[in-house]
Amino acid sequence: MLRQRKYILSQLRIELTILLGDKYIFLFCIFAQLYHSIATNVVYLMESKFLSSAQRLPLWDLSYHYLPELHGWLWSVSDILIYCMIASAAVLALLTIPLRPKPSLSHTSPPFATLVLKRFLVTVSVLQR
Repeated sequence: MLRQRKYILSQLRIELTILLGDKYIFLFCIFAQLYHSIATNVVYLMESKFLSSAQRLPLWDLSYHYLPELHGWLWSVSDILIYCMIASAAVLALLTIPLRPKPSLSHTSPPFATLVLKRFLVTVSVLQR
């Protein structure tokens, strides 16, 4: 059920307060994502310029060590699933602002999108280290 305008504005004020309180965590996570992306691209560029394909060592990642290797169309499907999971986490977190919980759940505090997004960004940042 949709919230009324005054409750949405109240929720946005609370979200903004939480966001400003945790701004350094958000900035760190965003900077970490940017740094990871730039560093990875620089390494790939340097390897392609200075090393032959026989000299390049494959990058070792714990998660890739345990997951099966994907080939062909499964590679594309896995990329699509990852992007859908990231987008759905963001969309579902942001939907907590205009939507209110069921009346049976009214005794609990409403979910805050900022806290959900913070947890998501911290998890992604830690997984890429």
